Amino acid sequence: MIYMPQRAAKWHGFFSRRGIFFLIMVMTILGTSGAFFFGDAAHAANYVALFPSSEGQTCADNGSRLGTLLEAHNLSAQTREVFPHLQGALLDLEASQKEALLREIPGTVLISSARTFRHCAEEAEPSTKKSVTPWHVLWASYAGLTEGISSYAWDSVVIAVMDTGVNRHRDFSEALIYWSLGYNTLTGISGTEEAVYDDQGHGTTVTGTIVGRETGITPQVGIIPIKCADSSGYSSTEDLAKSVDYLLGLLSGPLANRHLICNFSFATSGNTFYRDEEMEMFFKTLFDRISAAGGLFFAAAGNENQNVNQRYVYPSRISSQIFLAVAGTTETGHLATSFSNYGDRTIDIATPGNAIVTTLRDGESLQSVNGTSFASPIAAATAAALWARNRDLVNWQVRNVLLNAVDTPLWTAGNSMAPAASVAVISGGDMAPEKLRESFFVNSTKGIVPKALNLVNDSEENSLGGGCHVGATEAPALLLMLLPLAGFCIARKF
Repeated sequence: MIYMPQRAAKWHGFFSRRGIFFLIMVMTILGTSGAFFFGDAAHAANYVALFPSSEGQTCADNGSRLGTLLEAHNLSAQTREVFPHLQGALLDLEASQKEALLREIPGTVLISSARTFRHCAEEAEPSTKKSVTPWHVLWASYAGLTEGISSYAWDSVVIAVMDTGVNRHRDFSEALIYWSLGYNTLTGISGTEEAVYDDQGHGTTVTGTIVGRETGITPQVGIIPIKCADSSGYSSTEDLAKSVDYLLGLLSGPLANRHLICNFSFATSGNTFYRDEEMEMFFKTLFDRISAAGGLFFAAAGNENQNVNQRYVYPSRISSQIFLAVAGTTETGHLATSFSNYGDRTIDIATPGNAIVTTLRDGESLQSVNGTSFASPIAAATAAALWARNRDLVNWQVRNVLLNAVDTPLWTAGNSMAPAASVAVISGGDMAPEKLRESFFVNSTKGIVPKALNLVNDSEENSLGGGCHVGATEAPALLLMLLPLAGFCIARKF
């Protein structure tokens, strides 16, 4: 007779057929309840809803119409926040309510409020070039980008830095930062410098490339600080919607008759092959509302060194007459292949993004950074100079001029994706800011859209397959729902 200690005997009993069967049943119950918990079917999910808007109506009209719409469809109890200027709302909906809403109000866009974007900055290093003018500033100054633009002209343009916030910095001593118009989407607080305090640092670094006395390419332009990302450097669809709604409200108030440029140095992951229809509809609707208000929107291309023609990176994959996705270049004017995404049909332009010396959130230091996070605001600032010099241009004309103001326009170089020395062939074009000073060039290109850009249509599937999307909560829920089936099969075995 084999001696077995009492504790060992207890575990031996547990791993008997009866014990294993009991364990399988527990797993089955957990699997079923887990799917119930994580899936859409059981619990309310927060959604950003963008409703069809009526052309020609004022923000006040849209706000009144939105309230009537929500009340008419019994959505008042599900409404957590209203976006009157964006014609949208933040809703708590069950799956059945979501389906009913989409059915009853055709044209409504719904997306989970928790979908996230990550800033597009690489690791930063302390700058050793404190006495040397940063190369991206020389890039702009050699072109005479800001020469001859009056303070009155600069006053016609503002850039909204939609980021982790903005802190004061010694290099901002001459900057025009509208602290009183700042807004924190995370807390809902606006109007104070404290509200937009940058606890992560990214937003201050981005701002330095625009208005830094030493580090910015357009120190004269006004900045609206918007804190829409957390201390980890993540923003969400909810915070993006809140930001845009707030800015559209400013355009009908304190910023009336100003040209608005939005900079969002964030992107989704560049490692997915699947199209995200909800994200596409969200951004297209968002851009339509910004377009109607006369604004422009810039975003980072992303840092995975991926071909965005074959990856679904948002918002880079979106085609809009007021949106530009921006790749990063090195000092030689070539694509920063160590990080920058690219794509001849998806990335619009490329500007400096490598070894950018700019401001640190401590208020004193400078740092050298890499990333399309910094190419995007440099492109936005370039657009601001163009718009200040040519105040009669409308938003889509500014975009057209920028698309044509490259060293080697893509649409004359062909559509080949073959390796090339110039970023122009693979990323929409390396920006040549000196062209923006030429009135003949501006007038002759403001109505011309480069033929090879933004040709990714809504129904196209990428060459690597895909064409479908699994939502953020669908994958874990699906796996949990399979557990009961696995449990049943194993139970039969025993």
